[in-house]
Amino acid sequence: MLPYSNQASDLQLRLAKRVKSLRSSHKLTQEGLSIKANIALRHLQKIERGEVNVTLETLSKLAHALEVDPAELIAR
Repeated sequence: MLPYSNQASDLQLRLAKRVKSLRSSHKLTQEGLSIKANIALRHLQKIERGEVNVTLETLSKLAHALEVDPAELIAR
């Protein structure tokens, strides 16, 4: 089993990749998604770079804005 910090890092990177991919497929800019999800643009930029842990509330907002189930954002 990997140490906790590596697992968190893996989840952050998985979320980053998935959010960016879904945002692009919805033809949204980072600014457009941040407005639609009601989160700060700077925070979204950090999420897409895998630099921050997100709260369940933020995960839910992103999922709703991207029209997917929250689990889909971190699925393997």
